[in-house]
Amino acid sequence: MEQVAKGRGVVVGFATTEAQQEELTVLDSIYADAFVQHTTTPCEASPTHPYQVSIQVAPEGHCTTEPEGVCSFPPLLLHFGYSPDYPAHSPPSFTLRAPWLQSHTSVHREPYQLLCDAMVQLFRENQGDVVMFTWVEWLKEHVFEHISVNPALYPPAVPRQAPAAAKASAGRTHTSADSDVPSIEIFHGNPLTDRKSKFVAHLARVQCREDVKQVMKQLKTDKKIAMATHNMYAYRIQQADKVLMEEREDDGETGAGDKLLYLLDRMKVLNVVVIVTRWYGGIQLGATRFKHITAVAKQVCAGHVICVLCAVCCVLCAVCCVLCAVCCVLCAVCCVLCAVC
Repeated sequence: MEQVAKGRGVVVGFATTEAQQEELTVLDSIYADAFVQHTTTPCEASPTHPYQVSIQVAPEGHCTTEPEGVCSFPPLLLHFGYSPDYPAHSPPSFTLRAPWLQSHTSVHREPYQLLCDAMVQLFRENQGDVVMFTWVEWLKEHVFEHISVNPALYPPAVPRQAPAAAKASAGRTHTSADSDVPSIEIFHGNPLTDRKSKFVAHLARVQCREDVKQVMKQLKTDKKIAMATHNMYAYRIQQADKVLMEEREDDGETGAGDKLLYLLDRMKVLNVVVIVTRWYGGIQLGATRFKHITAVAKQVCAGHVICVLCAVCCVLCAVCCVLCAVCCVLCAVCCVLCAVC
């Protein structure tokens, strides 16, 4: 079932405006192999929709978070095309396809129609702004609020375990407390939002590269953080042999890791990792995004880390206090001697 702008006499298909071309560039950079552009002819399955985003979604219990877990649930395919007056007036034309969606598009059409109507309403609420990224992220979170899946056809996934591990786990429920790896305390900064993009910084104290991996693993147990557009980070670790280990990761936001590392160096922060999570809002921010990344990182560092300079200042203050005390004692001695004389 296609959703098409009606009554406007427009031709739906390839991008023709600068805003549409920019949106395609953004989708390609974010979703990479999951985004397909049929640059010469629209896809056969949907002739007016030359673009496709493959969205990995699954009902509760169909994908495991275990390293050895499996997720064979078929992805949701969003086929779409543009009209010349998008995004000013008309939403993109689109079709949703998936094996588990078949009955909803042919027999029980009402849930599918309500899902499509909700997507069109999202466009109406933001008319004038590009909406494809918003649609994709919204579908990841809300598609199964509208669509039910036949459990007989698509049973929940079962984690794969080695025989010994399976035997040991019989009769008890696994929680994070069962892990032999102790959790690392993670501090979270205040969110910053600009033109629908949201930035949040996180900080943890680390002593080695394995600690950094553990922090990232812990963070991504939060589904929203795991699904964020970027999780960029940097860290500086003073090792036992006094060698300074510095590393950074852009996670697709080119140059962001370098800026985070530069900030940590300027603040003389050691033995911490700072991660900045960004949820892209569909509007390009240009160089402003780096200002926001730096701002939230600086805020979380200032709130939870005593930098080297601050530590030196504290030591100097303590020395000054001692000297003041000595001076007071000497003054008292002088007063006593003056009184005697």
